Amino acid sequence: MQKSIPIIYDKQFIMRQVTSEDYMDYYFIGLSKENTRYLSWGPFMSPFEAKIMLEEFYINRPSSEAPAFGIEYIKTKELIGMIEFHSYNNESNQAEVGFVLREDWHHRGIMTKALGYLIEFGFEHLKLDKILIGHVDLNVDSKKLIHKFPFHYEFTKRAGFCTKDTHEFRNVIYYSLYKYEYERSKLNDY
Repeated sequence: MQKSIPIIYDKQFIMRQVTSEDYMDYYFIGLSKENTRYLSWGPFMSPFEAKIMLEEFYINRPSSEAPAFGIEYIKTKELIGMIEFHSYNNESNQAEVGFVLREDWHHRGIMTKALGYLIEFGFEHLKLDKILIGHVDLNVDSKKLIHKFPFHYEFTKRAGFCTKDTHEFRNVIYYSLYKYEYERSKLNDY
C-alpha cells in the first residue's frame, strides 16, 4: 500500500514525509500530557523516546501500511503535527485516520485543512473506497473537527479506550466516508 508521498502545499504549512531529523519537533508535539490525553501513546518522557517512536511508526513503516504525513509550518520549518492513514484493510480497501497537532497550534484551522487534504489524497491518489475516523467520546475537539466533513456515524466501540490518568474505559465513536460520498461533495468547500 505504501506509495510515494507527495508534498502537499498550503499557504501556512506543508504536509510531507517525516525524517529522523524531525524527532525533536515530534518530542514537543507529544510532550504535553493534555495533548496526548486521548492518544494510545505519550506523553514522551525524553527526546530519545520520541526518536524511537518516530522511526518505528513512521520512518520504518511497513510498505503494507498507508502513508503518514508530517505537518510543517512553512515560516519556521517546524514539524507541528502528524496526520496519517493507519490500520489499512486490503480486503475492504479502507484506512483509518489518525492525527495529532502540537497544543499551541490548536484552534487555528490547521488540522481542518490537513484533514481535507488527507481525505482528497486517500480517495484520489491511494484510490481508497472508504475512510474511517474516530474519537474518544470525551474528545470534543476531535468530534468538532470530524463534523466539519461529510462523515457519517458508523459504529461505537464500547470501552475501546482506557484513559491513562484514571484508567477509565471510554467509548470510541467511529465515522466513515465512502468514495461515492466524497465524489458527491468533493470536499472543496472545506
